[in-house]
Amino acid sequence: MLFSRRNSKFGVRLRMLRLEQGWSQQVLADKIGRSVASVCGYEQGFHIPEEEALQKMAEVFGISKEALAKRSA
Repeated sequence: MLFSRRNSKFGVRLRMLRLEQGWSQQVLADKIGRSVASVCGYEQGFHIPEEEALQKMAEVFGISKEALAKRSA
């Protein structure tokens, strides 16, 4: 499994990637077919994305799932 139960490092990385694109949480949610509440939960580390959502995020950011989920040093 790529994630721990509360993965705030993933959330920080997701937020950074989203902001680099200039997207709101709503825009990202629309692109991955999830709710804004889900995106917020991922960014805050309260929710772990399902495989389908993780794959979609990787696609919209143009990176692999592993790169998306990698831990920051």
